[in-house]
Amino acid sequence: MLASAALPPPELHRHLGDLLVTGEGADVTFQVAGETFRAHRCVVAARSPVFKAELFGAMRLRQSNAAAAIRVHDMEPQVFNALLHFVYTDSLPPEIEEGDEVAMAQHLLEAADRYVMPRLKLACEEKLCGCLSDACTAATTLVLADQHHCHSLKKACIEFLRSPHVLQAAMETDGFELIRSYPALLKELISKAVTTTEFHYSASAIVGGSVTERHLLHIERYSHAKSLPVDEYFESEPLSVGGRTWRILYHPGGTLLSDANIDHVAFVVVLHDSIPEPAHAETRFLLLDRAGNEMPVHTQTGGMREYMEDDDTTCFSVERKFVEAPECLADDCFKIRLDICVSVGFRTENRNMLGSSSSMPPSDLGQHLGDLLLETKDGADVTFQVADETFRAHRCVVAARSPVLKNELFCAMRWGRRSSTAAEVCIRIHDVAPRVFGALLYFLYTDSLPPEMAGRLAVAEEEEVVTVQRLLEAADRFDMPRLKLTCEEKLCRCLDARTVATTIELAGRHRCRGLEKACVDFLRCPHVLNAVMATYGYGPQLIRNYLSL
Repeated sequence: MLASAALPPPELHRHLGDLLVTGEGADVTFQVAGETFRAHRCVVAARSPVFKAELFGAMRLRQSNAAAAIRVHDMEPQVFNALLHFVYTDSLPPEIEEGDEVAMAQHLLEAADRYVMPRLKLACEEKLCGCLSDACTAATTLVLADQHHCHSLKKACIEFLRSPHVLQAAMETDGFELIRSYPALLKELISKAVTTTEFHYSASAIVGGSVTERHLLHIERYSHAKSLPVDEYFESEPLSVGGRTWRILYHPGGTLLSDANIDHVAFVVVLHDSIPEPAHAETRFLLLDRAGNEMPVHTQTGGMREYMEDDDTTCFSVERKFVEAPECLADDCFKIRLDICVSVGFRTENRNMLGSSSSMPPSDLGQHLGDLLLETKDGADVTFQVADETFRAHRCVVAARSPVLKNELFCAMRWGRRSSTAAEVCIRIHDVAPRVFGALLYFLYTDSLPPEMAGRLAVAEEEEVVTVQRLLEAADRFDMPRLKLTCEEKLCRCLDARTVATTIELAGRHRCRGLEKACVDFLRCPHVLNAVMATYGYGPQLIRNYLSL
């Protein structure tokens, strides 16, 4: 069997990157702050709906000269260059590591949001999360994350800034002055700085159709918040218990929900999800000493009750004199514990750790170009005539992926072999079945086989095996080595007595050494060789040509 390690990594990114560098077939110009960038409208449009609207949609139709350069405002040339690099390669350029990488990543994130490129936006978020090294950077990045709805990045910035010494340092920077101009963001930051939540998943249990979880809440900077008016509160991180989401609201100045308020601090437990069904839960509140031990005299319990979203709440309060007692308050911080027991009808939960960031999604370059080939056809400027079927494609993509087709395209342009519509080139492909050429085009755009060919071939599907054999021949003819190896690997996995003879001959003609060796190893089995000889009648020729290898 052909080793999977023999299959090289996808080449689509490299081929399109080379296309951007060489500029061959470029048909659109961007003007950015006095600098000019040449690109290929079909690639750019496939990767960004905003570029697509500018190049092919109503926005472009309103322009008086369709061939005029597109002006990009409010962006630095180096940022646009990095954006184009990602458009063609689905990766950040190496030079983003040079100079002020934070500023570059911040500007590139803004550009990604502007041109609706979510994967680039996530890549910039990921890089900025790794660059939170000082208070000023975290402050400016927090504002950026809030403006562009980057939730993971925003959370990382708040986590970085909530440390007392970091927040103090941030307050002395220009970045924090920027935060002050966004009151809601400033309040959220202070809220998270005042409260920190620790989740102890080891302290959970399922008993009698209920789930019980224990949550430890640290209240930091107590003295800073105690002067807030009644009913002002800070929210904890969401708590996941019994398949429902809960929050703890901390009222440092007390709350009117409780009879005691001014001389008390209060905590309110709220069901905080959008599930219409009520939740049945019991809550238990404990004040802890500095060592984390319970202070039983301050334990309060809410009986089993029905909660609806943001409607029914349970309030706990504790007098300030107990919070401020030396055995509880340390470094302006005290701790409480909340136990929540939720009735779940004898089912278990499948929980993820709260706050874990989603992983980077896989590359969508192939998907975007596949949509360009199969659905939109925007900017198609070449037609392939294969038997009685026609295939429309984009010359820049085709030329970047196959040197043979590239030569065909340039020769066709040089000799004026064009269709009657606009400047579209028409090329006839001989001795290739339409289905095979369609599969080759799909691989050319996506670096993968069509879905109907992507699965493992069954031994009984002789017609499918023949299609893959013909696709291997086409891959060799058009100089597409990765497609050729992909076909080799598939054929290695579906060898049988009916197809091994044609496969080994194919491997010999097209210098597929791995496939040839797999066929020889398959034929060394006596009953297989006998079956092949009985089927084709030329067993001695196979023995003479191959089994001596």
